[in-house]
Amino acid sequence: MKFIQNKKIKKIFFVTGSRAEYGQFSDLIKRLQLTKNLDFKLIVTGMHLYKKFGSTYKEILNDKVKIYKKLNINSKSDKFLTTPFSLSLAIKKFSLLFKKEKPHLVILPSDRYEILASALACNYLNIPVIHFYGGETSLGSLDEIHRNCISNIAKYHFVSHESCKKKLIKMLNLNEKKIFNV
Repeated sequence: MKFIQNKKIKKIFFVTGSRAEYGQFSDLIKRLQLTKNLDFKLIVTGMHLYKKFGSTYKEILNDKVKIYKKLNINSKSDKFLTTPFSLSLAIKKFSLLFKKEKPHLVILPSDRYEILASALACNYLNIPVIHFYGGETSLGSLDEIHRNCISNIAKYHFVSHESCKKKLIKMLNLNEKKIFNV
């Protein structure tokens, strides 16, 4: 990552909340864990920790990837309030973790509410965010709102297509030098 130019050891966190995210980023995560002069930490939360979704954090361990922290955000409230209560619990837990650990940068994939919670915590603690897949579209889904909020918070953007880059520039008036089409 060219924009990390300081030779001091940098503490970088990566947050994953689902098997789909981890699968897309497992190669990057493995590389970052092996990078010298980088204090890389993987935070696992959300669906990875639910037994009913297969406890997929075990797949990460089977890949020989070190999990720094498992952050359980299951609020166990009634089915109509589970997500908003879990979101608020996640904001609190991420805020406490990031305040204590003081990462220099947090990498966030996609658009789930767990990822939004970590972005909000970073925003209030002045921690720069790298966001993957801003500018995508998922019509009729809360993911669309989450993704756009995360993009608003992020300092650097890694998008999947030139059209996503153009959408972010137009929608958020972003500096195109901070958007990378990968």
